[in-house]
Amino acid sequence: HIGKGGVTTVYQDANGMIWRGGLQGVDIFDLKNRTTRHIGRAQGLAHDSIQTITGFNHKVFLCTNNGVNIVDLDSKTISQLDRNHGLVSRTIVSVTIDKAGRIWLGGDSGVDVYDPAAKTVKHLGHEEGLSDEHFIDDIKIDTEGSIWLSNREAGVDKIDAGLQYLWHLELDGGLKALMPDEKDNMWIGTSRGLQVVESKNNRL
Repeated sequence: HIGKGGVTTVYQDANGMIWRGGLQGVDIFDLKNRTTRHIGRAQGLAHDSIQTITGFNHKVFLCTNNGVNIVDLDSKTISQLDRNHGLVSRTIVSVTIDKAGRIWLGGDSGVDVYDPAAKTVKHLGHEEGLSDEHFIDDIKIDTEGSIWLSNREAGVDKIDAGLQYLWHLELDGGLKALMPDEKDNMWIGTSRGLQVVESKNNRL
């Protein structure tokens, strides 16, 4: 048994460690040595409630109810992105990194795109063409570099790498999971079944 407070997300990092996120922080399980380490507010997290965990380029992103913590596996340091850095959303539920190295954060108020090099944040909401700017539950990038956004209330939005709106697929409200494949298709899981969209021509 690892930790308390229920499990919200599980992730395995590049070193084989299992990260278990819940309502009381994160437990990191070393499968090889059979040891567990806990990370919470006392260890530098912005919030103990973890929404999701994912990783890119030897960094682990902990999406919380107060921004996102970034754990560098090489330097073993923890940094933070939140409203103090220009984010509009407080609760972050999804994250990805595009080909330009920008960090896309889906939250309770649309999408924030953070550029680590320029240290700037671009917010995407209604004015930028999103169908809705409430919870963005999933963010994925297809083979052409376009970004797909799963909107809890209003379907799926697709925008290009230049942050320009491209296309919208109307779907009933609720969580929608996204998964791109190697054949330029985007798979969309909904409460009413599965939709498959051809990314190049936006055809169901």
